[in-house]
Amino acid sequence: MAGVLAIVAVVAAGASDRLREGADVAQSALWAAGYSPREQHLLATLASVARAELDAGTAEIVLAPPGFGGDGIVVTGSRMAAQRLGVRVAAGEGTAGRALATGRTSLAEPRVALAVPIPGASRLIGAVVVESAGPERLFGGREAARLEAMVAQTAPQLVAPIGRTA
Repeated sequence: MAGVLAIVAVVAAGASDRLREGADVAQSALWAAGYSPREQHLLATLASVARAELDAGTAEIVLAPPGFGGDGIVVTGSRMAAQRLGVRVAAGEGTAGRALATGRTSLAEPRVALAVPIPGASRLIGAVVVESAGPERLFGGREAARLEAMVAQTAPQLVAPIGRTA
């Protein structure tokens, strides 16, 4: 019995370390991009509001920091799996990657995911991604317009470097 508990403890510790590594990567991306704690809170709030307003299952904020070659990294979200934090999103791949690569709203087929780019003053900041809770919840033009409006309202507050107000 003690051996089984030891194995369970090792597996749990390994999972905890992987989650911590993902959180460290996400936090590093936020710091590298120059986001203040207020702006980090704003990003988390955007994810929560987007998920609730669009009746989505999950919402993620993917930032495209300088030096990532257009790729993004999941930095926060709402009801997302903890393992998603710190995951790299390749530009052009998947719904979020297409939004990062094109700078345009991307709707997955069969319309169960939607990504809206977050514009910055001189470059793309990242994207907000919502995914449905199941196949019965599909996104369309109305949801895209609503998420685009939320991003348009939030983005100007994210372009100021630390120490300056937006």
